Amino acid sequence: MEKKIQSDIMNAMKYKDEITLKTLRGVKTAIMQYKTSSTFKGDRDALLPDGEVIKIMQKLAKERKETAEVYKNAGRIELAEQEMAEANIIEQ
Repeated sequence: MEKKIQSDIMNAMKYKDEITLKTLRGVKTAIMQYKTSSTFKGDRDALLPDGEVIKIMQKLAKERKETAEVYKNAGRIELAEQEMAEANIIEQ
């Protein structure tokens, strides 16, 4: 799963898809933060099991959706749409 994320980052750079690139870089950052956290027990250079990556991505998607709802309630529709777009990219 981590290799697919890296591949998708490369494709986003190639096709100049800024929203996808920003979102996937955020996912990669969250994975690296998890690997360097004190709760992680394992080789920091090894790939995470897909189940762990999926958990991280589900958490990020949930955060984006919650943030979109806050923006929507505050009348910031453009920011809510951006957050929902990022959540959809993460869920793919």
